[in-house]
Amino acid sequence: TLVCGGLETPLRCRNGELTEAISRKDAGLPLGLVLGNEYTARTVELDPGDTVLIFSDGVSDAGGSDDPFGRPGLTKAIRCEDVCSAH
Repeated sequence: TLVCGGLETPLRCRNGELTEAISRKDAGLPLGLVLGNEYTARTVELDPGDTVLIFSDGVSDAGGSDDPFGRPGLTKAIRCEDVCSAH
């Protein structure tokens, strides 16, 4: 179970495929953006061998405002086979 403050959603590696562990819609608004906004805990179903990757927006923002690493850069850099074989 986790709560996402609306920034980067965790990723799940399952059977060699990298997907969002929770949807961006379920992540809600960025923390602190709206006074009194409530966040809902979400349950992520994990199977044996699954890996969850949790990271801050500092990873996707790396590289500067002109050329941020971004979510595509992160998913391209992560090879699911390598992450899943780390067990």
